[in-house]
Amino acid sequence: MTGAQHLIFHGHRRIAAIGVNKHLHSMSKRIEGYREVMKRAGLTPELCMVPPKPEAVAAQLAELLKEKKPPTAIFSLNGLTSIFLLQAMAEQGVSIPDQIALVGFDDLQLAELLAPPLTVVRQPASLLGADAAALLLERMVASSTTAPGKRVTLDTELVIRRSCGCHDH
Repeated sequence: MTGAQHLIFHGHRRIAAIGVNKHLHSMSKRIEGYREVMKRAGLTPELCMVPPKPEAVAAQLAELLKEKKPPTAIFSLNGLTSIFLLQAMAEQGVSIPDQIALVGFDDLQLAELLAPPLTVVRQPASLLGADAAALLLERMVASSTTAPGKRVTLDTELVIRRSCGCHDH
C-alpha cells in the first residue's frame, strides 16, 4: 500500500502532495504514483511543488490552510520536505494528525521519536547504496562512459506510525 492509498483508506478525500525538484527521476515517479492513486480513487490530485526552502514550504502550508475546505491530509514527497513541513506545522499551530494527517516519503532518522511519530514510505537505503555501487563498479570495469545508464526500481515499505491518524501502532 502506498502513502496516498493509506490516507484514502482512512477516509481522506482531500490529500495535498508537497515536494521539491519535480525534475528528478525519483520525484517524477512519486508524483506519477500519487496522481495515479488519486485518480483511481476518483479524487483530484493537488500537487504543490515548491523551492527547497523552509519558508517556501511554510508559505505553501499557510495557503492550503486558508482555503475554504483545506486538505485533511498531506503526502510529503521527500524527507527534506517532511522536515520543513513538521517545522511549519509546529510554527503555525497545526495539530498532527487531528487537523491534518501527514505521511512522508523517506524514513527520517528520528521519525519514530517525533510527537506524533511520523508515518513514512521507506526506501531500502542500504540496498539502494549497494545497487548504486555495483552499477558504478560495472561501469568502471567496462571503461565506458558512453554506455547508456540504467534505472533500477526498488520496492518501498509503508511504515505506519501515528501521524497518519493510526493510533494502534
